[in-house]
Amino acid sequence: MPEEPAGGYTGKLESIFKQIDQAQYKDALSETGKFSNEYPGDMNAKYYRGYIYYQMQNNDQAMSEMEWIINKHDKIFYEDACWYKALILNRTKKPDEAKKILNELASSSSSYSTKAKQLLDLMEGK
Repeated sequence: MPEEPAGGYTGKLESIFKQIDQAQYKDALSETGKFSNEYPGDMNAKYYRGYIYYQMQNNDQAMSEMEWIINKHDKIFYEDACWYKALILNRTKKPDEAKKILNELASSSSSYSTKAKQLLDLMEGK
C-alpha cells in the first residue's frame, strides 16, 4: 500500500485535530473549510466543523452541522452529534428538546449514556 503524502487526507485531518487541541478554533475552522471543499460531504469535515462551531459558541452553525450528521445516521458520529445537539439546545434555553435527546442517549448503550444521565440529573436539580 503506497504511503499517503504528508498533505493527504490523514495529514490534513491531523493538522485540524492539532489546531482543535490547541484551541486555535479560527484556524481549524478555516482548515475544515478547505478540507470540505476538497472532500465534499466528508463526515469528518462535517463533524469537526460542528464541534468547532460549538466551541466558538456559534450555536446555529454548530446545530446545522450536527443535524446534517444526525439526518445521515452516520455510524461513527451519530451519537456524538446527538450529544452536541442536546448541549446546544440546553445552551440556547430549549431544555425540553434537550431532555428528549438526553433521555434517548441515557437509555442507550452509547458512550454518552452516563453523561446524559448526569446532565439530566443536573437539569432536574437532583
